[in-house]
Amino acid sequence: MLLNGRRELLLDAAETIGPERSGIPGMDLNLDVQQVVLTTKQYDGATLGELRRTIAPQRRHGAFLTGVTRLDHALPVRDGTPINAGDTLQFTGRAADLNRFLPGIGFRIDPAIKMDVIAIATGIIIGMLIGTIEIPLGSIPLSLGTGGGCLLAGLAFGWLRGRNPRHGQYHPAAAQVVKELGLATFICAVGLSSGPQAVDLIARYGIALPIVGVLVTLIPASISLLVAWKLLKLPAPLALGAVAGQQCSTPAATAVQQAAGNTTPLMSYTVVYAMSNVVLPLLGPIVVAMTGALT
Repeated sequence: MLLNGRRELLLDAAETIGPERSGIPGMDLNLDVQQVVLTTKQYDGATLGELRRTIAPQRRHGAFLTGVTRLDHALPVRDGTPINAGDTLQFTGRAADLNRFLPGIGFRIDPAIKMDVIAIATGIIIGMLIGTIEIPLGSIPLSLGTGGGCLLAGLAFGWLRGRNPRHGQYHPAAAQVVKELGLATFICAVGLSSGPQAVDLIARYGIALPIVGVLVTLIPASISLLVAWKLLKLPAPLALGAVAGQQCSTPAATAVQQAAGNTTPLMSYTVVYAMSNVVLPLLGPIVVAMTGALT
């Protein structure tokens, strides 16, 4: 006899039925692992325990929940864990049982699709077009630029994917590769373009220039950290992630994540980073114009 079910329910099977045996020919069971994005409004905000009690046993027969992720962060698989629309649920079971059960939960992720090139390319093109728009503020031309426009388009397309996960699929591993490659290319380009000017400026102003640069970075970050910690009462990982996002510093966010040993700091980093990148290109021309007026 072959039994398939939850571990805690099978522990007493040896006493009830007989001793467990393995490697019996013809008794193999092929299990499939599939992921689904929760889209059913009925289960939005429910706990895993409520989800298990709400769905009839006959309907969920053979489908076992083995993982929950939210924004690529793993959540504990416990009865008290709440789930929201957009969370990714991982189920294990026979392919026939999963194919019958999962459509009632949400949109099933196709593991063969690593990147929706059409949706991503469309977002990039729209973002570049948004970046070319200039709004004059007196004599100051305000523009998001290519980076700000693409970021704004990315936020919009990410929101649309949250509402309709059938479009814009992007595997986390593929996104991480592009992220690391883009960061390395950005740092390399900035270093190559700024190196000669940096040498000339240091030769002209001496040690005062790097000291001022450190202070300009350190003072706002320190004030923000105190506000997040003392006033907003944020936990240390979230406070440090928010400060890294405020500074638009992906290397700082990576260092905080490594120190924390998990991806919790990214929960606060992502939102603040997005806001900072939208505001940054708008404030740049204003600061330059104010500096020119003062001098």
